[in-house]
Amino acid sequence: MKINFFRLLFFVLLAWTFPRNVLSQESSESIVVVEDFEENSAGNSPTISHWRWTKEQKESATRSTSVARQPIPGATKNGIKVIVGEKLPNEPQWLTIWHTPIDYLPPEARKVRFRAKVVSGSFTLTCGSATTYFACSDVWTKPRTLLPGDWQTIELSLVDGLERNFRRAVFSSVSPVIHYTRWIQEPLRIMMDSSSQGELWIDDVTLLGSAPLPVTSQTPEILSKANLAQAFTFATDDKEFDLANGQKTQATRKPAVLEFSEEGLCARQRGLEEMSFVGIPLTVPNGANALRFRGRVVHESNRPFVVVDFLALVAQENQAPALTPTRGGKGFDLCLTPKRTTGLSWGFYHARRRVPNNQEVTLDLPLVDFVSAYGQGNLRPDHQLQLPLKPSEMVALSFTSPFGQRSADTVFHIHSLESVILTPTPMQTYPQSGTTLSER
Repeated sequence: MKINFFRLLFFVLLAWTFPRNVLSQESSESIVVVEDFEENSAGNSPTISHWRWTKEQKESATRSTSVARQPIPGATKNGIKVIVGEKLPNEPQWLTIWHTPIDYLPPEARKVRFRAKVVSGSFTLTCGSATTYFACSDVWTKPRTLLPGDWQTIELSLVDGLERNFRRAVFSSVSPVIHYTRWIQEPLRIMMDSSSQGELWIDDVTLLGSAPLPVTSQTPEILSKANLAQAFTFATDDKEFDLANGQKTQATRKPAVLEFSEEGLCARQRGLEEMSFVGIPLTVPNGANALRFRGRVVHESNRPFVVVDFLALVAQENQAPALTPTRGGKGFDLCLTPKRTTGLSWGFYHARRRVPNNQEVTLDLPLVDFVSAYGQGNLRPDHQLQLPLKPSEMVALSFTSPFGQRSADTVFHIHSLESVILTPTPMQTYPQSGTTLSER
């Protein structure tokens, strides 16, 4: 069996300015097989548990719960059988039933579908996980409560009706939007509300989406070119910046190591949370509709693809952070956090790409693919209204290797970075609008 897997006038403005969800108008189809219950399911626990629970709570849950992959009547070969015999602690709200191996979702991903049968009791189910450090903390789909009955098909949207918490909302405490597909950090999980109790069967978990958008090769008109020798490192966390730039404490999330040559820029980094970035200053004239990134990204493992998170840094003239490399010592050049940049008007837009490991690539990043993830000062209204990226406000393109690739270093060999005009105008590859406050 296969497992295939965001106050009166302000709300009016939000509803008016957000683009509509293109994917919701298209038919869904299975796009990828993500797990097979017949194979290894490493990382899944045979019982329900949580690291925040006390020793006594964990022991009680071990005695009264079980999660097993086994033959189930009406299932295709093996399914998941979940038993919760006693009431579990109220916190946290969501408890993991099953980890999938998915920590990257393709742009066209739209929903998760599975079959479920409640044998006894009741279960409230959702799916989700942590998102990137600068994003919406933990995100989960709109929950569904199931009661005893026959097998039923459950679909949980990865785009609409999303919910979140504020566990580490450094940049997203006032975010007007929730994204999951573009911001997923840890593997997608099937979860149940802590009040759930009884016996539950799950079968046929599948990722659904629209057909992938076509990728066409285009000849660009180059408008500007970055000086790679001006590259700098920056942290997006105050504590990690202080640890890395201190004299006595060894930091865990270190700055990338930069080397320059005639071939361009080489940046070596370990993806331990999305707090360590490399930035390249770039002036983008009005009229540009894309950024062209040429180079090779190497993850020192046998994984076939490498995920890259890009942040387009934006700022208003005379109110921008100083993006100047220090080149002194082994710490970060800069710390770009709300606390360290009080009084400045800046922010960032995000885009994500997956590229073949250790292969030369030319990446065209349409400006329409970048969504506003943060804005402060005079740029806060742009963020709250989720306005498109303005070329004239962009000051640098930055990148990092996400948390899911922490097992080994990621090395970025960058030959060039340019702002370009692509003809015809490039399409969005992440057309989802996300979940807005007005929708919640």
